[in-house]
Amino acid sequence: IIHWNGINFIRDCSMNSLLNGAIKKIWGTHSNNLYAVGGVGTIVHYDGSRWQKIESGTELPINDIWGSMNQRTGQWEVLCVASNQFINQGRRLLRIESYGVIQLPDSGLSWALNTVWHVSGRIYFVGGDGLYHSRTIGPIWYRDVSFPPYYKMSVRGNDINDIVVVGFRLLWHWNGFSWRDLRETFMPGAFSSVNIKENMLVAIGGNAVVIGRR
Repeated sequence: IIHWNGINFIRDCSMNSLLNGAIKKIWGTHSNNLYAVGGVGTIVHYDGSRWQKIESGTELPINDIWGSMNQRTGQWEVLCVASNQFINQGRRLLRIESYGVIQLPDSGLSWALNTVWHVSGRIYFVGGDGLYHSRTIGPIWYRDVSFPPYYKMSVRGNDINDIVVVGFRLLWHWNGFSWRDLRETFMPGAFSSVNIKENMLVAIGGNAVVIGRR
């Protein structure tokens, strides 16, 4: 992991002994509360001074992590999705708790999953071979059949009425009422990751970075 400290880029190798594969995603709330996930069920947590391994209970690659604060309870809800995208070795939808990791209901989900995003207590999305949603983390997930049959690589949002989904020849936005295909605005291509914050959207593909502003 390499991070910017305000002056220089610094390489952090202190987690290397905890890893069983490449790190795929990082998420956190603060510089003293960071999570990294990756190959062979890897979850590691940084508390501001050191990295510690969290046992995930699976050897599947963990492809994504996202957290959202539940406004009712005041607690962060941190979810991970694990899957081998190319071979059916099962799937896992996980929640990180203070005491460990628990497996969540996954009925209706495909075995090929790559991304997760949610607004805690209101809406949950899981994507990969299809885009699936639930308002209560299951027990049954529903597939959105309005999408073309392209693999969904990443889903992110500002809120339940401002969500973006990217994948192969896929860049769609949800405004709270309907999905809009943004390929009319941006070049078509294969996008592997996306993020949206306030009025800026950034999508990354194999040979391009696309930035959109409202």
